[in-house]
Amino acid sequence: MLDIVLEEMKKNNIILEKWSRSSCGHACIGRKIKIPKPVDYDTLGVCFHEIGHIVLGHLDGENGKTRYVEEFEAEMFAIQKLHEYGYYNKKYELRAKSHVLFKIAQAKNRGHNMKKVPKEIVDWTRLQINKWNQAKRVFVYFGSRFNTEADVQKSIVLHSRK
Repeated sequence: MLDIVLEEMKKNNIILEKWSRSSCGHACIGRKIKIPKPVDYDTLGVCFHEIGHIVLGHLDGENGKTRYVEEFEAEMFAIQKLHEYGYYNKKYELRAKSHVLFKIAQAKNRGHNMKKVPKEIVDWTRLQINKWNQAKRVFVYFGSRFNTEADVQKSIVLHSRK
């Protein structure tokens, strides 16, 4: 797996800033990334996700996209790469959905209108726009513990306006 990540980085002129000690990563300006060593489908997906941010131009700060759209695009890039290299795993996709839902919840809690969420993201995440718009606050607990779509939906907590 390591050779795959290094190959993708070389192909896209990306510099490894540092190996992450956790399963999280970060893409930086200057085509640098901090990523975990890819030892399983999950950490490989994180590596592809961070590479995706750079390849998709998310770090220039002028693309006009919301953070959750950028996260969705990076997750789609990662999932496509996992398929391409034969490492796709449904659990990674479920983790990716919860991550995107978490970013949508952050936007909603800052006043973002859920009706502005692109249909492609609504469909993929199974976002319930009307329920989210009616809620005062939304919290999403994300991670890699999801086994089913229902687990992802159970991780969403809507707080009423009352």
